[in-house]
Parts: sequence; C-alpha cells; structure tokens
Amino acid sequence: MSGSHAGSVAAVGNKKGKRISSWKLSARLLALLVTEAFVGVTAGVGKVRTLIDEVSDASRQQSDGIGQVTQAVHQMERVTQTTAARAEESAAARS
Repeated sequence: MSGSHAGSVAAVGNKKGKRISSWKLSARLLALLVTEAFVGVTAGVGKVRTLIDEVSDASRQQSDGIGQVTQAVHQMERVTQTTAARAEESAAARS
C-alpha cells in the first residue's frame, strides 16, 4: 500500500469516526430532549390531576349545598302547610 493510499484510507476512516461520534452525540442529545419532554408531560399530568381533584371536590360541595337547600325548601313547605291548616281551623272556629 502506498503512503498516499494509506493516508486516504486513514482520512476516510477518520471521517467515518467523526460521523459516528457525531451520531452518538446526536443520539445522546435526542435522548436528553425526550427525557426532558417526558418530565414536562409528567408534571403537566400532575397539574391536570390536581385540577380534576379540585373540580371534583367543588362539585361534591355544590351537591351537598343543593341537598341542604332542598331540605330547607321542604321544611318551609311543611311549615307553610301547617300554618295554612291552622289558619283554616282558626277561621272555621270563628265562624
């Protein structure tokens, strides 16, 4: 093998080595970016879960409040009916 041919082979090998090294660096960078993206997604999922839990709690509180209002309305209806019945009895007794 002549000296110039050996130099050419070495240069080609060196270029391939640099390309492979560059690919390894690119793969590492890509892996790092993907990892960062997953960390971001995981954090986002945690925030969404927290919001869902808060909405669920608020819905439960609202439902409890509606139940209390419903009970109060029923109690007011009973009092109104009782008052009306007594008023009718009182009116009948006076006549």
